[in-house]
Amino acid sequence: MKYELFSRLYRDCKLYSKPTGKNKELYIHERGYQDWMDGYSPESIINTLESIWSLYWIDMSDIRKGLGLTQYEMSQRYYTSKRTVESWEASGKGKRNITDSQKMLIAYSIFESERDGKNGNTENT
Repeated sequence: MKYELFSRLYRDCKLYSKPTGKNKELYIHERGYQDWMDGYSPESIINTLESIWSLYWIDMSDIRKGLGLTQYEMSQRYYTSKRTVESWEASGKGKRNITDSQKMLIAYSIFESERDGKNGNTENT
């Protein structure tokens, strides 16, 4: 999936956040037919949208742990400092939040690794 499409679908997740909670089912069902869906089974489309939804709402600590990385390894993979990763994970506690664009790029790298059949935790990634 090209980054432009991923980023549009990723940003759309925010539209389905309500004070009463997130609505994944509405997000998925309101995508309707789109050209990118040609050639994919309905199950594959749903899995793709669910994956994007999960990556949007997961916090950075859970992303890192899901990749099986330490904070230092995460910092090395994404070319930042360990202190920055610590701040991302402590966001909301007076620390620096990760920007939307930074998180989206990290989410996209994970999404593409998962689609390639990798878990994102390889030496040469």
